[in-house]
Amino acid sequence: MKTPLKATTTVPAAVLLLILTTAVPAQAATPATKTPVSGSLRAYNVSGVYVAGVSSGGYMATQLHVAYSSRIRGAAIFAAGPYYCAQNNVAQALYGCGDNQYPTNLSALETYTRTWASDGWVDPVSNLSGDPVYVFHGTNDNTVKKSVTDDLVRYRDAGQCSAFQAGVRARAGRAAMARAVP
Repeated sequence: MKTPLKATTTVPAAVLLLILTTAVPAQAATPATKTPVSGSLRAYNVSGVYVAGVSSGGYMATQLHVAYSSRIRGAAIFAAGPYYCAQNNVAQALYGCGDNQYPTNLSALETYTRTWASDGWVDPVSNLSGDPVYVFHGTNDNTVKKSVTDDLVRYRDAGQCSAFQAGVRARAGRAAMARAVP
């Protein structure tokens, strides 16, 4: 009579498990770091905080830059769209902020931004003026379409959304670079 495969593998596995759980753990190696020096930290002369992100991180960088424009001095955004692109709508997030199957209403997004700034929910949009913003999009990106990233450039462009007085230079297919002017 042959022993079933399950029984022949279960007993050695149980013994191994028992050995591993009851064995004395090995000592951890001492870290190769120096002991901290006592004293106070020096102040850093930080002239500004900048944000950067790729894809969903690019959206987060945009959100942070608009919402905290009094503290954030600029942004580098790779393959992302405009502020509040999803508008609390899952379908818009999936089909409008990655693929542009749903159209993005840039003037509505500008209105939301201005309203929230006047209500104090986000920092004043005037803080965005003069901030460097670099927007990049790869030619082979199939996750976030170039048209979505173009919407971000148009959102910041003086021609579409004058709230930000941004001058934009675009190189089709490679990268669009925006630098807001004072």
